[in-house]
Amino acid sequence: SLSLSKPQLLGTLGGAGSDAEGITDHGKIVGSAQLKNGHYHPVIWTIRDGSIQDLGTLGDGGGAGFAISQNGFVAGVSGTVAHPDEPFWRSPSGLMIDLLPHHIYVGGTAAAASAAQNVAGWVNTANNTYPAFWRAFSSVKQLPTLGGANGIATGINVKNQVVGYSDTGSATHAFLWTYTGGVTDLGTLGGTNSKAFAISREGRVVGSSELP
Repeated sequence: SLSLSKPQLLGTLGGAGSDAEGITDHGKIVGSAQLKNGHYHPVIWTIRDGSIQDLGTLGDGGGAGFAISQNGFVAGVSGTVAHPDEPFWRSPSGLMIDLLPHHIYVGGTAAAASAAQNVAGWVNTANNTYPAFWRAFSSVKQLPTLGGANGIATGINVKNQVVGYSDTGSATHAFLWTYTGGVTDLGTLGGTNSKAFAISREGRVVGSSELP
């Protein structure tokens, strides 16, 4: 079992570094690990047996896993022959899906995954970055910002409630997006800027905020 009193080394794919980004209740950890050639690949570490699984990429360069749902769906980013930053969704059976429609966007990242097989993250145009939502096996839904030019989504729960942060035109604020309510500015703790990073099943949001 994992000891909470000291760090546990998770290892790499033969390179010098690795990063852990998400964990399930069952001890599956997602992140990225370096290969001998210097590239990073998305990986899953299993605490129970100490194993590391290379999840591969969408075809070229490196990649990283950023989130793993309780039932094993992974969200992340991967290089392709045409683009260095391609959002992907990966099923527990190993199916890795490219989430980007290239006739609209030039890049993006899948940053959060829910047990309902949905994904949140962001997409890039030539000039801007927008929060994004993907329902399982469907096309991307570009989410609105809080009035500014850019925003990203960082968290999602099983109710398809999405959180992140966005330009307002004069600041950066945390937001909540739902199908029925649209985008809501979550405000700050009295300061200028705030960010939201994750949302629970019950709708509790965590993040950061500047103070007055």
